Amino acid sequence: MNDATDPANRASPAADYFRALESERTQALVAQDMATAERLHAHDYQLITPAGKTFNREDYLAAIAAGPFYAKWDMGAVDVRLSPTIAIVRYQARLEFPSGNAVTCWHTDSYELRDGQWQAVWSQATAMQSVPDTSMSQQAEEQRVLATEDEYITAEVTRDEPTLRRLVDDRFAFNSSNGSITGKEDFIQSVLKLAMVGQTIRERSVFIEGEVALIFGTADLRFADPGNEDSLQSLRYTSTYAKRQGRWRMLALQMQQRAPT
Repeated sequence: MNDATDPANRASPAADYFRALESERTQALVAQDMATAERLHAHDYQLITPAGKTFNREDYLAAIAAGPFYAKWDMGAVDVRLSPTIAIVRYQARLEFPSGNAVTCWHTDSYELRDGQWQAVWSQATAMQSVPDTSMSQQAEEQRVLATEDEYITAEVTRDEPTLRRLVDDRFAFNSSNGSITGKEDFIQSVLKLAMVGQTIRERSVFIEGEVALIFGTADLRFADPGNEDSLQSLRYTSTYAKRQGRWRMLALQMQQRAPT
């Protein structure tokens, strides 16, 4: 039993009670839990959508039952205003629909105490200004670039030639610390000859601009040294990735000895 159905809370509900109640109501709509939806919507309930369309209780719950109507309903931080018989909740919501469309809106719901049961009587959703949701998409793209680099590092340590050839772009250039530039084929051949037995990446950051990504980091390379302890080399690097047909490929790499700290 959650706080939204605890009779002890009904006598003196706190803000968290209504946060739980709104979560219970909205998740019931997503899950098409009609028993809960019918219990939490008053007979005179009314919804005004972001597009300005009005639903009464009968039409709204009929649309939910015939759905699925919502694919997901995410709630932000919920503000609550209280009186003995009325509560108003307001928060930012992200609604996703089975079609794949999504809307971010301010959602305001009014609850009233009806015969001992708190029920929603009014809901209004106001669409926020349409701006590209760059934060989430940017983070997702950054993770894809980093995942590509992680795959490359594993292939480098294990000397997985097919994976190296797949991840290194045909126009690749390696700028070594001595100023020489190496193309893809020579670079891969040099990697295959390395006696590297481990590699740790730290201090890594990524910057994406369009179809190009830059990664800055420190690579701690461990090499096998027969008859002696393994040697360790710390290098600062900048790797450049280009998106080719939806996939990230390493276009350039520059490495130099890391300055002592």
